[in-house]
Order: sequence, then structure tokens, then C-alpha cells
Amino acid sequence: MKIRKRYYEKLGGFSYLLDELGKKIGREETDALLNDAVDLCNGLCDEYKELSEKEKIHTERMIFPRAAFIFK
Repeated sequence: MKIRKRYYEKLGGFSYLLDELGKKIGREETDALLNDAVDLCNGLCDEYKELSEKEKIHTERMIFPRAAFIFK
């Protein structure tokens, strides 16, 4: 599964966070942060592609997107 920016925009709580970040640091910086998080998340998904399907559902949809955003 490849994560795209739209995933974050629809992910619970992130739309609010992205709006607030846009107000505080600007839309360009927020967009750059989001692009970096998407790249990191997809890198994690690729690195751990051998997980079971059950584990992938949890990691690719929940853990990796949130961790990538926090670490970026």
C-alpha cells in the first residue's frame, strides 16, 4: 500500500493538525513536512513488506503513518 498526502488529510485528527500547522508555520512548510512524512511512511512500508497481511493492515494504516509524521 502506498500512502499519499490525501491519506493524511483524511486520517482522523490529522486534518485539524494540518490546518493548525498551516496557520502557525505556513502552508509551504506544512506541505513540505507532509511530503517528508509520506516518503518516510512509504519507506517503512517497503522496508517491512514481508510482514503478514494482518500485521500490514495495522502497521501500514495506523503505526507507520503516525510515526512518520511525528519523526518528520
